[in-house]
Amino acid sequence: MLLKIILFAYSKGITSSREIQWCCETNIIFKALSCDTVPHFTTIAHFVSSRAQAIEALFEQVLLICDQQGLLGHELFAIDGCKMRSNASKEWSGTFKELEQKRQKLKRLIQYHLSEHQEKDTCESEESLERNNRKTKTIQTLDAAANKINAFLKQNQPRMGKGKRHQSLGKLKAKPLIPASEFQFDPVRMI
Repeated sequence: MLLKIILFAYSKGITSSREIQWCCETNIIFKALSCDTVPHFTTIAHFVSSRAQAIEALFEQVLLICDQQGLLGHELFAIDGCKMRSNASKEWSGTFKELEQKRQKLKRLIQYHLSEHQEKDTCESEESLERNNRKTKTIQTLDAAANKINAFLKQNQPRMGKGKRHQSLGKLKAKPLIPASEFQFDPVRMI
């Protein structure tokens, strides 16, 4: 499944594991290829880095078959399933030597895409490390500020000002209460 996803992504020019993961979440074709699962970008990156030679060999075969069918180079014109070649140049037919040159060129392109994929994954991990370092520094800064405030609060007491509130705190007067015996209820008049 991962191989199908990766080969399709390469055919669309996508060489980032994070972007491939995003495509598996959002693109219907990628969803169909991944059976509606979303592999994590680290899984994709590990798969590519651990099986680069096998992927290269298979991708080369796929590209050679596509080349043989005339599907590479945007040289195909199709209307309602009727395929017509739009270019009949000698470039698409040739000797074994020319085909070997095409094969080598395709190999170089495959190696380039694989290395670009691995490089992007490395850069992304470096970016995430940098982002994590920034988060750690922010947390340390906030933690230092909180510790400074805690130390201040432990060493100091609140100061009482000379405003109205301060004056009234010590001299609270109780209002006189009227005892319940002073009240009479008349059930007839309801007062």
